[in-house]
Amino acid sequence: MSSKRVNVLVYAGAGSTTSSVRHAVWSLRRLLGPNYAVLTVSGDQILKEPWMASCALLVMPGGADMGYSRTLNGAGNRRIKQYVQMGGRYLGLCAGGYYGSARCEWEVGKKGMEVVGDRELAFFPGICRGLAFGGFEYQSEAGTKAASLKVVKETLATGGGAVPERLRVYYNGGGVFADADTFKDRGVEVVARYADKLDVDGGDAALVYCRVGEGGALLSGPHPEYVPMCSNYNSFVLTDSTDSLVPTSTAMNRPVLLTTVKSSMPWSKTRSNESIS
Repeated sequence: MSSKRVNVLVYAGAGSTTSSVRHAVWSLRRLLGPNYAVLTVSGDQILKEPWMASCALLVMPGGADMGYSRTLNGAGNRRIKQYVQMGGRYLGLCAGGYYGSARCEWEVGKKGMEVVGDRELAFFPGICRGLAFGGFEYQSEAGTKAASLKVVKETLATGGGAVPERLRVYYNGGGVFADADTFKDRGVEVVARYADKLDVDGGDAALVYCRVGEGGALLSGPHPEYVPMCSNYNSFVLTDSTDSLVPTSTAMNRPVLLTTVKSSMPWSKTRSNESIS
């Protein structure tokens, strides 16, 4: 692979939502520009084009991971997995977090909503189980929540950046990385934990980092990339003092958790000693 990877690719194919792609692209351009080109990529491009050599980070955003599976199962997932194992990096946000786990369990037993099945990437070797918090409705903000997260400072502090103890992050349909602490000997580290009471069992891991060969995957249940200024509901934003949405005039307009992870974690190192900076 190339010693210098300059592209950050955000999947915008089947299963992704326009809103989730927009948030991911905006936040990553703000955090990584001008050193990296943040671009969208289709399922067809992942399957057929030589994207891996120049890719610094592949992002699977929010959406519906069944759409990802229908497009990428087989050849596409083999390419993604090979890319990460050879020093690449994967960021899975909400649906992308489910997709990067060995198994997805979503709304089990709920007619018309249940999604259960194994997933091919399996960067997290266990189950991503949701809903962490109930109330999700398709094409709606009814299930949104300002989820309180406890940051695992021991995990992030190794990168040398400033690390907050607790913050609130936009949540809408994400899962829990079940029993994540039991996979420590398989290269899994918990980055942040849900602080609120959950609606599913399996622990409280909200974000996990998974070592994969010479690369790594960061998987998130909530949406650390959320930025209200590029949303259809942009008159509201999350704050650190409530679990609801409040007017933007009272809150900051930046993805705090994504900024923290970017500046603090050693997960971005590759065999060529590059880092996302």
